[in-house]
Amino acid sequence: MKNNLSENIYKYRKKMKISQEELGDAIGVSTQAVSKWERGISAPGLDHIIAMTEVFSISLDELVGVLRDTPKEAYIGIDGGGTKTEFVLFTEQGHVINRITLEGSNANVCGLEQACEILKKGIDVLMSMDYSIRGIFGGLAGYAVGDNDRKISAFLAKTYPNVPIKCDSDILNIFALGPKAENAVAVICGTGFIAYAKKQEQLIRLCGWGYLFEGAGSGYDMGREALRAALSHRDKIGPETLITGLVEKRLGRSVFDSIDKIYGEDKSFIASFAPVIFEAYSRGDREADRILRESISRIAHVVNRICEEYESGDTIIFSGGIVNNQSDVVFSIMKEYLKYPVKLIAPGFPPILGACIECVRIYGKEPEDFAERFMKEYSQMKA
Repeated sequence: MKNNLSENIYKYRKKMKISQEELGDAIGVSTQAVSKWERGISAPGLDHIIAMTEVFSISLDELVGVLRDTPKEAYIGIDGGGTKTEFVLFTEQGHVINRITLEGSNANVCGLEQACEILKKGIDVLMSMDYSIRGIFGGLAGYAVGDNDRKISAFLAKTYPNVPIKCDSDILNIFALGPKAENAVAVICGTGFIAYAKKQEQLIRLCGWGYLFEGAGSGYDMGREALRAALSHRDKIGPETLITGLVEKRLGRSVFDSIDKIYGEDKSFIASFAPVIFEAYSRGDREADRILRESISRIAHVVNRICEEYESGDTIIFSGGIVNNQSDVVFSIMKEYLKYPVKLIAPGFPPILGACIECVRIYGKEPEDFAERFMKEYSQMKA
């Protein structure tokens, strides 16, 4: 599907009398990537667009400038997290035009000003293409905290006065991945842990206190427990465990020799050790079993409280690395601690799909095969 940018890349490359291979070499991409750009199958990221303006000795406006009088309509979906922010330009039918990934935009992590700049940077790249934007939806981590919602919304409304924009908590991205229902519960078990009960249009938050206070249920806590188990084992104050060898394999050296490195890393690094618990558990390790059950029982406790306090149906939608890759194990253990007959769902799709579904539901009409078409094209396109 050719567009203004793809046609201009072809036009200026021909004007420079260079091949696709020569252009690719000049900006550090493959010949195949340049070919896909020129055919409109995929689109370059901001860095490569800027690099091409230098190769062609033209301005950014000249490279992405409008050629058509009637640009096609498209939407922008945004999934803003603490470690990354993903933007996708797509059509109402679910065709993916472009996707880019930038750093995290959680205002509570990077600061409000930085969060706004990241959102603007991503939106600007996608809006530079030859499409009329019918609407933008962003499911953003940290959006519902304090007055972030008001300030981010005001910034985006001022920056893009002619484009309909709506932002909300990133939990809506997860709800959109589940079955359509007025009442449901969504739980994110990623680096952090948070749960929301949805009762019609009302959202009720539980947990989400940040990695210092959440305790079991988060990837950070599980990764920290893996490191703690390894240190206790090596210090001979804790039980022998397979976790130690798996941790040290990831570190590439003794856990004792890695303490300075561990303290110098962020919470995502700590959370990256959570899969060690599952691997050790699969090998019958007792300590891994204890840690995993403690963590999952915490999640089950939150689900039980939601069932007791709120009329939010019997569907629990899970997302996040802790569940997405190990849903069978997590759900099997969780059922031992649940007091109520609920349906546990792990869609396994990226949250950005949920953001795009929510966007098209707000501003357009979602076709039945939207998700299938979207994921097929999304998975083939590098961010």
